[in-house]
Amino acid sequence: MFSDRRYPPLSYCNISPCSGYLATGSWSGLVKLWRLPSCNPVATLTGHNGRIGAVTFSPQAGLADNVACLSSCDSDGVVNLWSMSSTRPVAHLPGHGCRVARLNYHPSGSFLVRRVTTTPGGFGTWRLLMRFSIKKDTVTSVQHLLSP
Repeated sequence: MFSDRRYPPLSYCNISPCSGYLATGSWSGLVKLWRLPSCNPVATLTGHNGRIGAVTFSPQAGLADNVACLSSCDSDGVVNLWSMSSTRPVAHLPGHGCRVARLNYHPSGSFLVRRVTTTPGGFGTWRLLMRFSIKKDTVTSVQHLLSP
């Protein structure tokens, strides 16, 4: 992990499938987006209180700004979904109750797998069927079906 006295350690980073963005997560609970290859900051995403365990782009990331294309998890058991057009989560995935350490999308983008650390073999999978609309960076509706 990288750290200095001014900044909490980075705990995870991931490059978007289109290679245009880098997402970083830190122990501060912030997720940051950076434009590549310049490494210029794009956004700071707020919605976590615990230490970030992972950030991951969906395979469709970069196709549209108002689609949930990034997921993050933290030590408090929170999993958030993000779009590229908002600094607040567009959806929360419930039902963890413990630290979520890692996330990853299936290549189809239809499944998100999470790894929890307090239960033996703690893997869980959800099928993500989501529709939402965003107007002026405000989520106006979210419909999702999660199958454990």
